[in-house]
Amino acid sequence: YDKLFKVKPSKEIGYIKEINKIIEQYKIDFLIPVSEVEINNVYLKNKISKDLKVLLPNKLALNVGLNKYKTINFLEDNNIDCPKTQKLNENLKLSFPLIAKQISGSGGKNIYKLDSKFDYDYIKSKFKNYIVQEFIGDDDNEFTCGLFRSKSGLIRSIIFKRKLGEGGHSNFGEVIDDKRIWAAYPNDIKFIKFPIPNR
Repeated sequence: YDKLFKVKPSKEIGYIKEINKIIEQYKIDFLIPVSEVEINNVYLKNKISKDLKVLLPNKLALNVGLNKYKTINFLEDNNIDCPKTQKLNENLKLSFPLIAKQISGSGGKNIYKLDSKFDYDYIKSKFKNYIVQEFIGDDDNEFTCGLFRSKSGLIRSIIFKRKLGEGGHSNFGEVIDDKRIWAAYPNDIKFIKFPIPNR
């Protein structure tokens, strides 16, 4: 990168002012937000200059993709295998161990492994708007799979293995090529209409 700028978190007062100052100073005309918090709190609410072009997924992808529970339901409706999932505030129907995570946001943060009813009750007493999912694999095998489809139909995908630390933060990650995981990818993702500029 030619230049890097440190600004306030997007939830804090002053973020918009700092971003707009950089946009004006360097005559920026195109922007790609990368975090769910920025997309949700700033760019969907049009708090940035109207003249600035912003690359965002379309409305379907945003409505589904920014909500993990909606994402699971969407994938299941399209016959994609998913971990068994339910909302944290519902009567527990799943077996331990489980993974608890926020319904929206986080970017890999605030993820907890629940090994017992004690863990479950504790997380339930602390947090709202969480989901719980069946835990797949083991502690040493955490994978993230990215699947991207352009407006023209071009498909790109990536798999990386990561190591989770305190609070669900990633301590380590590496791109991998695993035939078992590739075999689980959907053969047809035409139902996912991904990203196009919204303005």
